[in-house]
Amino acid sequence: MQGNLTRYVDDELAREHVVQLGAHYSRDEVVHRFEKLEEWVGRYHKTNHDGTVLTPALTRYLSQKSAFEPLLDHLSHLRDETRNGRFELSNALQRDLEFRRFEYEYTRILEPLTYELRGRYPSPLSTMELYRIFIALEELPKQVEEECRLDERQGAEVKRAAFEAAGLVNFLQDFRSQTPREILVIGNDRFGRQWFVEPIEAYLQDGFSVEYHRVRSGTSTRMSVPSPFPKSTVARLSREMPHVVVVDGCHAPARNDVVPLSRGLRAFGHWFVVFNDLRCEGDVRKLGGEAGFPKNYLRALKRWHEYAAAREFIEEWVTPGPTYRIASWAPEMTDLVQMGDEPIARDPITFAGDRPLAILANPIVYRTEGDDLPAALRGTTPRYFDDPEQHVADEVLFGFGPFGLETRRQGISTEKFARTVQRHIKAELKRIL
Repeated sequence: MQGNLTRYVDDELAREHVVQLGAHYSRDEVVHRFEKLEEWVGRYHKTNHDGTVLTPALTRYLSQKSAFEPLLDHLSHLRDETRNGRFELSNALQRDLEFRRFEYEYTRILEPLTYELRGRYPSPLSTMELYRIFIALEELPKQVEEECRLDERQGAEVKRAAFEAAGLVNFLQDFRSQTPREILVIGNDRFGRQWFVEPIEAYLQDGFSVEYHRVRSGTSTRMSVPSPFPKSTVARLSREMPHVVVVDGCHAPARNDVVPLSRGLRAFGHWFVVFNDLRCEGDVRKLGGEAGFPKNYLRALKRWHEYAAAREFIEEWVTPGPTYRIASWAPEMTDLVQMGDEPIARDPITFAGDRPLAILANPIVYRTEGDDLPAALRGTTPRYFDDPEQHVADEVLFGFGPFGLETRRQGISTEKFARTVQRHIKAELKRIL
C-alpha cells in the first residue's frame, strides 16, 4: 500500500516524512492509515492539476498521534473552503493543498515546449525547486487592464496587411460573381485566420461561409496528411461540394519566379487528394489531368501511412461523386508554385464556372521595391505580424487570492494585440474598399 502511495510523494520533498505516518502505531493500524490516505489522495490523481502532493507540512500534520479520519476530513474541509473563496494564506495546510495546481500550471504556462515534449510530467524544475518558488508566493493585487496602442511602425504595417486583405476580398468577390457555387473560406489558424479571414468576415456574406481549422506548417512534411476537418465539414463537402479557399501565409521564397504556399497549405492539398480518392473510388482515371500534384508525387504520398490513416478517418462520411480540382492563388501569379519546399508547375486555371475548386491561397505580396509598388507596401515588411507574441510583452504572475492559487496577466496579451491590429485593419479596409 505504501508503494502505491509513493507516486504522490517526491523523494526530495517529503519521502522521509511519510515514514513518520506509522511511527506510533501497530502494523494493522499503519496499513489502515495508508489505505485511508491512499483512498483520500486518490480522489484526484497526481497528474490531475487538482491532485495532491504530500508536502512536509501535510505529512507532519498527518503524522500527529490522533484519529486519522478526522485529520483527512479537515483537509477536505480546507479544500472546500478554498473552492468557495475562503482561502487563508496564513494556513500552511490550506496553502500546500494548492501546490499540485501550481506545479502543473507553472510548468504548462511558463515552460510550454518542455510541457509538451516531456508528456506533461515531470516538470523541467525539480519538485523541491518548484516548492521553494511556491511557498514564496504572495497575495496578488487585482487585475489591471492595460491599453494597447500601436506604434508608428505597426501603423504602417497595418496598411500593408489591409492592402493584402483587400486583395483577397477582391479575388473572392470576383470569383463569387462568376460561379453558381457557394464558396467556403477557411482561415488556417493562426496566420490565415488572424490576418486575412477574420478581418474580412464582413465582406463574406451572401454566397460565402467561413470556417477556421488548423494545420501547423512547422510540423508538416512533404508526406504529411492531416485530418483538419470535423465530420460536419467533411459531410458538407461530400454533399454540397462548395468551392473551398484555404487561406494562409508563409515565409518569402528564395526565388522570385514562384508562388509560395506554406507547408500547412500543402498539407491541406494532400487532404483534398484523399477526399478525391474516395470520391472517385480509387480510380485515378476519373481525375483526368487535374490531380493538383505531379504523378510520382502522388504515388509516393499514397504509400505513406498518414495517407491511409486520413482515408480511413473520413471514408464513412464521403460518398462517390465529383472531385475537387486543386488550384492555387496569390496576388502575383507565376508559372511555378512552391508547395512548401518544392516548386511544381502551376495549374493555369480560370477562377470561374461550376467545376468545384479547392484553392490554396496566399494573399501576401512579397515585393518590397519597384516603381509600380503600391504606396501601402513601401517601407513595410511582408509577414510583419506573424508570431504576434514577438510584438508585445506580457507575463503570467502566480500568487494567491480568495480562491487559492490565482494568476494575473501583466502587460499586453498576444490576443489583445491581435484584436487591436485587426481593428485597425478593418478600419483601413473600410477606407480602401
